[in-house]
Amino acid sequence: MKIIKLYSLLTVSIFCTNLVNAQTEFQKKLESYKNFKKVEILKKIQITKNCNYLSDPKLTMIVIPFCYYNCKAEQIITDNNGKFLEIDTSKIIALFIKNSAFFGRIYYDNDILPNVQLISISGIKNNTNRKKYIDKFMYAYKHSENIFSPSIETINKINYIFELGFIKDNKTKFIYEDSSINTINEFIEIKFGSTKKFIEDRSFNDRKNEIFDSLSKSADSINLLKNILKNDYSIWLYMYPKDSTKGLNLFLHEADSLANMTIYQERLLRKKINTEIKNCHNYNHAYPEIPYYNKNIYSIVKSVLPLDQYVKYETGRRMNDFLTFKSRQFLIEHYKREIKIPDNIITDIDKYNYIYNITFNKIFEEK
Repeated sequence: MKIIKLYSLLTVSIFCTNLVNAQTEFQKKLESYKNFKKVEILKKIQITKNCNYLSDPKLTMIVIPFCYYNCKAEQIITDNNGKFLEIDTSKIIALFIKNSAFFGRIYYDNDILPNVQLISISGIKNNTNRKKYIDKFMYAYKHSENIFSPSIETINKINYIFELGFIKDNKTKFIYEDSSINTINEFIEIKFGSTKKFIEDRSFNDRKNEIFDSLSKSADSINLLKNILKNDYSIWLYMYPKDSTKGLNLFLHEADSLANMTIYQERLLRKKINTEIKNCHNYNHAYPEIPYYNKNIYSIVKSVLPLDQYVKYETGRRMNDFLTFKSRQFLIEHYKREIKIPDNIITDIDKYNYIYNITFNKIFEEK
């Protein structure tokens, strides 16, 4: 192992190998990118206020790039050396080690520079998911400093945050709970039960992303994505909670377009939903879930539609729910460039909520 000191602020560890010629192409790209990002982050730390605690020379920074498989599901299950892995350069995580223990984590997003936010150990203890992630990281760190965060479920560069992998002996290994998995195939079978189920889910996710990419890259993308949100019954009921008639009509129109309902099915479903929402209570977020106001009406839809129709409806609902989510993200990013945030709004969550509310007002300005 070789340690190189970058600037006087921080000791940065760089993993290297004597078998340079044996490195895979992915490993070479990963190490080069990590080293480049370490220098960039250190420069950012120097000019960022309230980062004096990162000047401790005993700190070691480990950069963890986000990576995704740029290939079909069938190719992933045999890729044990990262042949199809690509680096997502839009964001990165850096973790800090002090005296062989976790010190803190920085989430570094190219789109929101110059923000550098450290999540300390105290911020980890009260968050179960973050703690699991750090436990995985410390396990990986014992075996290798060449750590990365892979996404296997979609080509769309999301769902990284709770997955970790590392490279050892020029092979990519994956972490499941408190142990490492030697092959991607075994890792997939543990997570999904079978490679067949993984291929099915991944293919569906890829199809969702292809549809959204097509919409977002069209000449009239803004209006198309606005219409997706305007015609989503859950978004409508969020914006206009008292307009239950329009909300229910949107719900039934979607159900009919997905499941091709008869007039009698539509009438029965309308009647049951109207009866049920009179006694709304918080649903428990169990899956499968069809939220309507604050009620899970999965059992109602299932009671009206036979299995073949319900499968079509449920699959289409998942697709539409994804398109709604992605459209909302896209439009928030689109409008935030023209939104000036007042000086009295300071925290990141308050800034996001401010942009979120203005974005939706713009989308629904013509009801």
